[in-house]
Amino acid sequence: MPAVEPVEPEHFGIGRAVKEMLDGHRVARAGWNAPGQWLSYTPGNRVPYMNFWSQQNKDYAYTQPDRCMTVRGYVTIKTVNDEVVPWVCSQSDLLSNDWFVYPVPESEKGFTHAPR
Repeated sequence: MPAVEPVEPEHFGIGRAVKEMLDGHRVARAGWNAPGQWLSYTPGNRVPYMNFWSQQNKDYAYTQPDRCMTVRGYVTIKTVNDEVVPWVCSQSDLLSNDWFVYPVPESEKGFTHAPR
């Protein structure tokens, strides 16, 4: 049986990368200097005080009438060190056309995801 050639991902610009994240996909750039990095979007929500990690945010949310605070949506990057941190777009990222949908590894397939 012949070897299966890997499929080259379709590349696109930042506008579609944002749309793909908003639709629940991971995205990455072919031009990034380290493999295994990807971005994802976390939607905003009203968060109860007890769910905050920061004591300062927890204390502030507790003072609100419903004991909640709004957290706005944000983008994170999964780093090569397997950490997740907030991400801000650079000029290079903004103007690049080498974005692609980052595939979900087999080891993560089949998990039940919370509804959006």
